[in-house]
Amino acid sequence: MKTGKSFTKKSDGAENSKGSLATGDMLKFGQTYTGVGFLTFIISIYLMKYTTDVLGMAPALIGSILALTRIWDAVSDPLVGALSDQTKSKMGRRRPWILASCIPLAIAFVMIWSPPAGLTGTSLTTWMSVAIIAYFTATTILNIPLASWGAELSESYTERTKLFGFRHGFFTTGSFLAVVVLYLMSTTDDQRGLMFLISLIVAAVLIVSILTTVFTLKERSGYQAASETNPWRSYLNVAKNKYARRFMFVYFLSMFSLTVSGVFTPYISQYILGGEKIGALLLMLYLVTSVAVIPIWVRISRSISKNKMWFIALLILGTAFAAAYSFSAGAMWNTYLVYILFGFGGSCLMVVSPSIQTDVIDYGECLSGKRSEGTYYAAFYFLEKLSTAGAVFFAGIVLQFADFVPNQAQTDETKMWLLVGFSVIPTLFYVLAALFATRFDMDKKKYGQIRRVLTRRREQSVT
Repeated sequence: MKTGKSFTKKSDGAENSKGSLATGDMLKFGQTYTGVGFLTFIISIYLMKYTTDVLGMAPALIGSILALTRIWDAVSDPLVGALSDQTKSKMGRRRPWILASCIPLAIAFVMIWSPPAGLTGTSLTTWMSVAIIAYFTATTILNIPLASWGAELSESYTERTKLFGFRHGFFTTGSFLAVVVLYLMSTTDDQRGLMFLISLIVAAVLIVSILTTVFTLKERSGYQAASETNPWRSYLNVAKNKYARRFMFVYFLSMFSLTVSGVFTPYISQYILGGEKIGALLLMLYLVTSVAVIPIWVRISRSISKNKMWFIALLILGTAFAAAYSFSAGAMWNTYLVYILFGFGGSCLMVVSPSIQTDVIDYGECLSGKRSEGTYYAAFYFLEKLSTAGAVFFAGIVLQFADFVPNQAQTDETKMWLLVGFSVIPTLFYVLAALFATRFDMDKKKYGQIRRVLTRRREQSVT
């Protein structure tokens, strides 16, 4: 298959005259993640608390609904990944899927936060189940092709870290806006009405953001010609990729830790630290720190391999969550320091992890001779959703076991279990993830060898 020519030329506006990715294209790609960041953050942080404290649903019930959606994800994620790789159109293979996702995603997001006031019991459970399944299906249709597109924008080991640094900046901006919403929610008596209005605004902005990216940034056409056409062989190639296996295991552990701590955050804020407003301010501190240190991590990545940065990030987060067990309303200075540490470690993790993913995909091409970004990101995102659902289900069980009663002062035993969920469990998982991350030995030198093999193949395919 002759694919080299399309890779070596300047491709469809994705590169400037020097062959590196233009900053403007990084911005066009990254800005969609403002909406993605808002949705991801508000769902992972506040959905459980909203359904228990506002809608009156049992925590184990909503946790079970989220866990059951993973059954459908086991079908939809691989399907979208494979079909995205094989799509052929004038718009490319990623943009049609991203375009198709925006309206369903907007509708499902509004549904989650706005069930009719008269719904209770089975009717409410049915509404929320449909809304949640529709939401995660739409995010699959958006996120897998969007992430796959990002992996195709640059082939530079260090430039990819810069690209995903931009992406993390936009993602964190969306997350910050979500925290502002959480703060507003703590100041109103009509939380359902406020969330309905906000969800409508967010849905509209999300649609505009997606359309802007789709119609202003073009895909690199060469990747379409080099894609794997057999979906079964494509997923088998993922399983054969040793770096993919190692990455996904550590990724699962870290995402589980991140989500379970996020679910417990509003409960820690209200019932241990003294109020939801404090929680919103702490999350703002975390997000501001996370954005502020992005340039530091991007600069460090020029001299330190990504696998070492990954290990450092996991250790920082493990240490921070261990310190979080001491949280109390009377020792806020300790809490502020911990959230600053969260920002340092979380920023590094979110900048480096997606950059490592693209390197793992290149190693897969080195083994199989085929490009399968959609397939790889289907596997990555299914693991992310699985860890998220598992974390929410776990949090629901802990809340039920701890005899949590919404909107009331909690017993000392219940508070202890809230701290176990927020601090102890994430600490154990981050430490375990850091230990396994030491087995991921793809450094800059090894990636250089992979890049040379791929370049030589593409040059030979032209001749």
